[in-house]
Amino acid sequence: MLISLFSLACVFLLLLFLFLFGINSKTFAIPTDRTTVLIDSWATTKLSNDIHAITSDFSGNIYFVEHNGNKIGRLSPESNAFTEWAIPTNSSGPTGLLSDPFSGNIYFVEHNGNKIGRLSPFPDTITEWAIPTKSSGPTGLAFDSSSGSLYFVENDTNKIGRLVLSTNTFTEWAVPTKSNYQGFQSIAFDSNSRDIYFVEHNGNKIGRLSPDSNIFTEWTAPTKSNDLFGVTSDFSGNIYFVEHNGNKIGRLSPDSNTFTEWTIPTNSSGPTGLAFDSSSGNLYFVENNTNRIGRLVLSTSTFTEWTIDKSLLTMYVAPSGNLYFAAENGTIGRLG
Repeated sequence: MLISLFSLACVFLLLLFLFLFGINSKTFAIPTDRTTVLIDSWATTKLSNDIHAITSDFSGNIYFVEHNGNKIGRLSPESNAFTEWAIPTNSSGPTGLLSDPFSGNIYFVEHNGNKIGRLSPFPDTITEWAIPTKSSGPTGLAFDSSSGSLYFVENDTNKIGRLVLSTNTFTEWAVPTKSNYQGFQSIAFDSNSRDIYFVEHNGNKIGRLSPDSNIFTEWTAPTKSNDLFGVTSDFSGNIYFVEHNGNKIGRLSPDSNTFTEWTIPTNSSGPTGLAFDSSSGNLYFVENNTNRIGRLVLSTSTFTEWTIDKSLLTMYVAPSGNLYFAAENGTIGRLG
């Protein structure tokens, strides 16, 4: 009898816990069967129309850069609260950013200020490092957590740069092909090989830097479009990129020197940024001209597209699997 009463009490407490703490919880999943989706959206505090990059920390907070506003912003989705930090260098033009999952620090590049910046949200401090080459026009960022090094593109001087955080030292490598690395997501770090990959926008090439040996390798993309944007990698070391005018998603398999291309279903979609979702193995991208988010299921080579009634700037897939995007009217949205 005592055991029975104890069991009933446990069931009652479990139901009470679920009611109190679970009834308001929300699970967000990217839809699989709709072309238009409902979104959660937040208007940024200053209605900034210049959000060029998004990332998140280990607590699920969303960080973004306000390019013209010269600030780093943070959205806490569960409380709908915004926080902003003014960058010390005036008109620095922040672009790419990333989060260090171990320290919680946020790193960003100052395109106009020619600096690398770090925001330590706790206790609210910003540190800046001046890049040795003047007017280098830094854009994208990649992080090597094993060495604590930041890699970045020097868009205006045709170089790849590295900042070793522990010693505050820079190294710069001149890229063999004179090109242009337009786009803020133009560099990626392969944790398996510890190589750096980047796109050569005008050169129509994918480049690789092996920092330990100072060796560059370049591959010319099959479609002669001169419009490569964005770069990311998967578990196997394959490199993905978008062909903006070619309306395609491309993949380079460096070990076999082979390319694969997929044509996006919507014509003239103008793809820009892309991201690999490690939780599903799928690839997501922005269709800039048609205001859509696209998904390529690599295992089946099938596309899904979702219409967003806003002019899109960039997107980000969080480790949780939630997909966030920024629109030109100062909106941060979550697809779900």
